[in-house]
Amino acid sequence: MGTGSAEKAEKQSLGDVKKTMKKLFESVTDAEITENDHREYHDRYRIRYFWCAFLPIALMSAFQTIISGPSDWCWNPQLLRIVLALATILLSGNACYWQWDSLAEKHLQSAKRLSSLIAETQHRMCKELTVVETQSILQSWYEKEAAIIADAPKECSCCHWFTQSFPCLCFCGPACCFAPGTQHGKCREETTEDGLTYDDDETAAETAFSKLEKWADDKAQAHSSANARFKVMYFWLTFMPIAVLSSIQAFLAAAAQDIPFLVRLKLAEGEVANVVGIVLAVAISLISGIAGYWKWDATAKEHEFACKYWIDFKLESQRERGSSSFKEDPGRLLGHLWKKLILNLRDQPMEGGVKGYAETNHFEKWAASVLQPSSKSLTNTAHLVPLESALQPSSEEFTNT
Repeated sequence: MGTGSAEKAEKQSLGDVKKTMKKLFESVTDAEITENDHREYHDRYRIRYFWCAFLPIALMSAFQTIISGPSDWCWNPQLLRIVLALATILLSGNACYWQWDSLAEKHLQSAKRLSSLIAETQHRMCKELTVVETQSILQSWYEKEAAIIADAPKECSCCHWFTQSFPCLCFCGPACCFAPGTQHGKCREETTEDGLTYDDDETAAETAFSKLEKWADDKAQAHSSANARFKVMYFWLTFMPIAVLSSIQAFLAAAAQDIPFLVRLKLAEGEVANVVGIVLAVAISLISGIAGYWKWDATAKEHEFACKYWIDFKLESQRERGSSSFKEDPGRLLGHLWKKLILNLRDQPMEGGVKGYAETNHFEKWAASVLQPSSKSLTNTAHLVPLESALQPSSEEFTNT
């Protein structure tokens, strides 16, 4: 009898090790894909910064230096110096707004940190491990990966936010690689009668939290897309018009009298020049006022913070699911995530097509489906607490608050 129970315990321990190692292998594989993505973004931003900022500014600065000396060979060197100076200011402002060089370095640092974490984890996985050791490695992986992802820059392609803003104009179809919901890896899930997805090795509680993490991932992508949309909107509707109008204003004030065409149009001096100057100043003030009213740049920053919140939310759920306390009392984690969800959704932006507080009913339905299962496939949830008691704060929490 004792031998049979020992063999059963050994088989169960071996199964737990295989299950944990499977999760770890999947996480490492996804991290390797993410590392390659970061390196591709690094190369892309370096090339963009070189061709759109560094090289043009260097060439124009060099030409300005050449024509600053004796330049009888050059037509109207003073006018050229003014034009080149204004073009240099525009390109420098554009590069400072998008921060391509800074983003390239951030992506490179994220790729290096992921590479070090992958190498360290693979080295620890080469040894013969027990259940406790595999759980410790998985827990350490989630914590370090969460720190790396929190510091990594978030990317959303223009095609992504364009298809979300104008889905009727997307000609890529379902095969578009930037379409929302497209992710690396193969789908390995099945669907139960109550709409939950599950793996053969997953319990009902793990199924519910996997669904929650998928929802958090979708919300993070939606906020990332909204962030890109508002940044582009602010750039084209505020930053670029003000920069161009300011450049025209400075050009007319400095070099209009040297251009015969503008002199004939009386743009060098007189009433026409005054009227044009007033119109340009009013246009700049009007655009600045509109941008200040709608706060596109502030909204973009709010969506960026919301995206980071959902990523942290997902990583926290994954990290807690790997702990031993989750198997003993999954309702505790459910209550904790629910309270955190309620408190933070009230402050998240809903502009840009991102739904907010009303979507909490999805989480409530998923939680209720697990804690009060209706399908036969979810038979191992008898130890779970009811939804109401899981969401009620304990007496200790009341005393602490």
